[in-house]
Amino acid sequence: MSKRTGQVDDRIDAFISYQSEDEEFARKLATKLESYSFNGRRLKVFFAPWDIEPGTNIILKIEEALEKARFFLIILSPKALEAEWPTAERAAAIYNDPSGRLGRVIPILRKPCRIPPLLRFRNYIDFRDDNRFEAELTRLLCVLLGQPLPRGSKPVAIYKSISQRKAYEKESPLRILGESWKPDPVAEEVCSNLFLVKELPPKIWSAPCFLRNLKPYFGPEIIPPHILKEKRLFTFIDLSKEDNFFSGVIEDYDVKSVDVERWFGDDVHSRWLVELLNQAIENHCSQLRLSFDPVGKRYYYTKDAILKEIKWTPYARRATKKLLTEYKNYVAHRAVRLKFEVIDKLVFLKINTGWVFTWDGYHPIRDQAKRSSLATKFLARQKNLQNFSDIRFWAWLLSENGKTIVMDLGGGVSLKIDTKPLSTSIIGGIFGDRKKLPKMTRGPPRILKEQKGVDRTGAQ
Repeated sequence: MSKRTGQVDDRIDAFISYQSEDEEFARKLATKLESYSFNGRRLKVFFAPWDIEPGTNIILKIEEALEKARFFLIILSPKALEAEWPTAERAAAIYNDPSGRLGRVIPILRKPCRIPPLLRFRNYIDFRDDNRFEAELTRLLCVLLGQPLPRGSKPVAIYKSISQRKAYEKESPLRILGESWKPDPVAEEVCSNLFLVKELPPKIWSAPCFLRNLKPYFGPEIIPPHILKEKRLFTFIDLSKEDNFFSGVIEDYDVKSVDVERWFGDDVHSRWLVELLNQAIENHCSQLRLSFDPVGKRYYYTKDAILKEIKWTPYARRATKKLLTEYKNYVAHRAVRLKFEVIDKLVFLKINTGWVFTWDGYHPIRDQAKRSSLATKFLARQKNLQNFSDIRFWAWLLSENGKTIVMDLGGGVSLKIDTKPLSTSIIGGIFGDRKKLPKMTRGPPRILKEQKGVDRTGAQ
């Protein structure tokens, strides 16, 4: 503004609309903005205490500024929405760009409040957290200066003047004003696809056994987890009992037991333990009438499943997961790959989700090109949150009550796994980009254990 003429400067970059309660913040924002340059000059902000001189026509000054301004910064807070002047300024600003196509009206969210309907569809700058002031200021400056917004981890350089830019680039090409490229100082919980085994069988039993394969001996009966190593049978079942499952195939003159924990420190025995536990997965899925795709190594429900879709309640609103969907030339089955891992004397169940595709709802497609094409088509639709939701869904579906997966190992011995994924806390993340991990409120439908089974191998 010229003090002699009392006229508003033609080059107004931003008009700040605010309520008196937010004046301190508005002043800080205006001061910061005017310290930067645009097209060889300082940014010009219309801020009432600076630009409306005593004795001048307030309404006229505001009208002239609204007409000249390139952008309108509307500071939103509960008090601002109640006051008359900011409401009038907001209405005038929206009138100049009602659809938001020009992007001239920029909501500045200072305090939590109900955003007016005509502003809700516009992307706002979030200044609610003072720790994020510099990061959000950088976003605002990118708009005012006509620069692209930050993408990924690439920093955005914003300089206060051309000479300052040259000086900083000479000193260091990576010297950045502001800290928008850094993680925000917020506590984040990062979740994984690992689920802790919270109860292991206490011992592993072994006895001499000279058979190479027990399936011909027991036939179609489900065999408890066991491995045959060094002419001995290893299992979680107490082999010292006369009526144990393996009586008749082992020699009972040399029955031994060892604490499970002693196998953790040895690479060979750790692998044996994982092999034993992975058999427990096979038995558990068989009891739930899941079929197995030997090529993709995933479990899935065939067309014989009584339930084609399941409602579960990890959120306030019940979500629906379709177990299979029939298309014209194929059937897509929601599927899961399961295996155990030992990490630093702890055992985890690892859950990876995916899809199995069949021609008829039963037998997996064998053509590799067709499988790859369909997998790419389906997985490309899923975002990280959806993938994580699928992981939690399978943990829930495999459980007894939504909280614990219980796998029967035979002989009265069981394995218990938590359905809450392994997580860790970190300091630093993205402000506002967080979703609370909901609790499982109900268990899966028991009807799954009663439905008729089919050939588990999926063989044709």
